[in-house]
Amino acid sequence: MSEENAVELDELLETPINMEEVARTRKDSMLPVGTYTTTPPLTVAVRKSEEGRVFLRAFGAVTLGDNSGKVGFSVSPERKNKVVDAEDSGKPDFPSRLYVQLVKAYEDASGEKPSSLGSLKSYLENYPVKLRLIQGSDDNMVVAISAVKE
Repeated sequence: MSEENAVELDELLETPINMEEVARTRKDSMLPVGTYTTTPPLTVAVRKSEEGRVFLRAFGAVTLGDNSGKVGFSVSPERKNKVVDAEDSGKPDFPSRLYVQLVKAYEDASGEKPSSLGSLKSYLENYPVKLRLIQGSDDNMVVAISAVKE
């Protein structure tokens, strides 16, 4: 690389970041609000937070009409309350609420109660579910899970 190219590259590294363009690109990258259907297989991993809380972390493809993309979400069988203004709200947080909805989706789809966290993991991996998506400040957010009814 010539010295002239190195100077040009150094100047490029000083290019300011256009935060309006970043925000527009972030927004344009999100899926529209709606109820999407997952397209199995989803990748589902069992995770444990630093505090020891267990999660199922799911990631995979979703579709709604002509809109398709990928989303990720977490559910937790270990209830934790949402904290608002440094106060315990007494209401379950999103992973807790989504877990309850996943259990109901499993029951609605199979007619049986799930026997273990593993059965919920397998259900998410192998069967389509409905996911209600909204647009959060940085990305899509799953706010509801339900069974696909045929």
